[in-house]
Amino acid sequence: MINSDFDDESVFPKDTPLKLMMKEDLALHSVEALEIRLLALENEITRTKKAIAEKRDAKKSAESFFK
Repeated sequence: MINSDFDDESVFPKDTPLKLMMKEDLALHSVEALEIRLLALENEITRTKKAIAEKRDAKKSAESFFK
């Protein structure tokens, strides 16, 4: 598990798209744009969780193969 300190550059190196997005001024966006952004982020969370689960399953399979 990673540290929840999102300013830590060891977690999010400087100028990566995620780091830049997190520093963006949300006040500049309309409600509609923010809702679209939120939907996109929720979809990305789902996609990321699926990738994590697949990697964990693959790791478990590999570990059981070598036991």
